[in-house]
This record gives sequence, C-alpha cells and structure tokens, in this order.
Amino acid sequence: MHQADRDGDGISDGNELVLGTCPRSSASVFHITGITVPAAGTVRLDWPSASNRYYTVQRTATLSGAWSDLA
Repeated sequence: MHQADRDGDGISDGNELVLGTCPRSSASVFHITGITVPAAGTVRLDWPSASNRYYTVQRTATLSGAWSDLA
C-alpha cells in the first residue's frame, strides 16, 4: 500500500503520510506557496506545514551536484 499512489498525484501513499498530505486526494500536495526576497542575500520560502513534522530545506549549486542542508 505504501508504494501505491491511489490519488495519482505522483507521490506514493507512504510519502504522503510522511508529508502530512492526504493519499486519497490529488489536491492535497506538498508545495511552495511563496518565495520572497526580504533583503539582499536572503530568500524566504513559505509552505503549508503539518503538525508533528520536521522539514529540511536543502541547496545545491547545480542539480547534478551534492546537496546540503540549510541552517
């Protein structure tokens, strides 16, 4: 069941449970809702979060390069 994608949104049911989205609703997806640049050299990302979840934002200089967590 956890590898299935019952709502057909491209995210497995197991990953949806981890993300806090509903595995039976294709409208329930994890997505960035806002990107702003409040000051030079900074970027603010906004997304709807689920309770009891821990999120990590990562960065890379190139998509084929190594990824690292932002502090």
